[in-house]
Amino acid sequence: MDVKDDAYREFQAKPVPKETVPYFDERRLDEWVHKKAIQKVIESYRVTDEHKEYLKSIGGNS
Repeated sequence: MDVKDDAYREFQAKPVPKETVPYFDERRLDEWVHKKAIQKVIESYRVTDEHKEYLKSIGGNS
């Protein structure tokens, strides 16, 4: 196994951790923080497209 292989595996797309989902679903964060967090997740290369789409769907709703 090569160090590059380890680095590649580390940066592959990952799901949003299950511990963070309630913060988005239940809108536990301030509105600005909520929107900014979703923006940062959507910009990330490490999050799967499915999770990005889910967060987009709940991001703009007040």
